[in-house]
Amino acid sequence: MLACLDGGKEVAVALTSDKMVRTFNSATGEPLRQIPDHDRVMSVVTLPGDRVATAGGPLPIRVWDVDSARQLTKIDVRQPAYGLAATPDGKHLLYGASDKCVRLCEVESGAEVRRQSTGGIPWRIRVSPDGTLAGFASDTVFCLWDLETGDARTLAGPTMLADGLAFTADGRHLLGASADGGLYGWEVGSGRLVLKEPGAHAKAARSVALSPD
Repeated sequence: MLACLDGGKEVAVALTSDKMVRTFNSATGEPLRQIPDHDRVMSVVTLPGDRVATAGGPLPIRVWDVDSARQLTKIDVRQPAYGLAATPDGKHLLYGASDKCVRLCEVESGAEVRRQSTGGIPWRIRVSPDGTLAGFASDTVFCLWDLETGDARTLAGPTMLADGLAFTADGRHLLGASADGGLYGWEVGSGRLVLKEPGAHAKAARSVALSPD
């Protein structure tokens, strides 16, 4: 699991077999810092203020100060947590749970704000650049969830299970990958499918990443 710190100058890495979150210089690969999570880390995400959050199945979600490796917050989960994302302001976390729900919770208090059911365990969750929408896979479609109103809508296109996704930097488009090997793109505002490449990969496409520009 990877996440970027300090504007991309530092990369946080978590391995499911390692009870550590380690950071590296993204240009040189030099090891910089490590956080002893004490749990089996399955997801890691960065928050403003040199903080990272980690999730590990049935274990609590933890928020850490990277500089001191000090735990700042522990959020107990009712269902094992897998996918993890943070809002741009760092005030809320979203996690995908084993009961096929995505939950929005406050970082400071750990209180659940709302939840949204899905068609499967949400392993990958993304938040739009303006922090108003969350995107995640739900069976063969992608779901856009309004974090302010709780309204949800789906984006169809893949013929097999939907998986990784990414918002463009301006938040106007969403790209999604699927087990059918395809890459798909939609206008976020209208939900219109604008890119359909079902044979983009010979095997299942699991993740999507976009350059800043």
